[in-house]
Amino acid sequence: MTNKIIDILSHIKNNRIYLKSVRYEYRHNNLCLHRKPQGTLDYALSESYYETIRNELIVVEEIVQKLSTVIQSNFKVDIKVLPNGKFDFEHVHIQVSRSFIEKDSNGKYPQPHALMVHDTLFNILVFADCIHDVHLYSTNYRLSHCEVFLVTDTEDLLYMMENISIPNKCFEQWNHAIKQFQQFTKNHYACSMNIPCDEGELSFENSVYGLSQKEFISTM
Repeated sequence: MTNKIIDILSHIKNNRIYLKSVRYEYRHNNLCLHRKPQGTLDYALSESYYETIRNELIVVEEIVQKLSTVIQSNFKVDIKVLPNGKFDFEHVHIQVSRSFIEKDSNGKYPQPHALMVHDTLFNILVFADCIHDVHLYSTNYRLSHCEVFLVTDTEDLLYMMENISIPNKCFEQWNHAIKQFQQFTKNHYACSMNIPCDEGELSFENSVYGLSQKEFISTM
């Protein structure tokens, strides 16, 4: 058992936390992983409960480590914890976030590089079969970042990471969606596009566009 699992288990035990869920947040730019157990306090819990939590945390740690290698972007993993301490590995919720805004050598923010977008799509579409929503955002009249939401079970998740396959049709469709959104951003300082997704296929007819307006209000 790694020191990190020992640490988080001690934190749960010493604070008598009756777990409801666990969240793992990974920041790719600085390779930082945040572990966030969540629950209620002041429960008298048995040693067998903590043993169950320990075993489940070992599984989550393996999954998160592999995700950080495959996705290479920021992500959050949320897993519900059942009353007996078992984790709901049938419904693993993952949110992937990728910023396309990077400074150039002159300190300016140019349009997102095509290769950056390509690599991001490639890494995310490994999980095409379980993606249910895609959110695109812009600022300063250009694509700024994306968020991708998926739900799957641990068995399928591990299989997809060990048997990487990118559907060509999905890749082309997603690339088209980003280009379409980039055209839309040229006329709007800040906007968004939310696209439902079913097994990697985007549902353009159900897309929701959003506009944003900012104003500074002076105090009297």
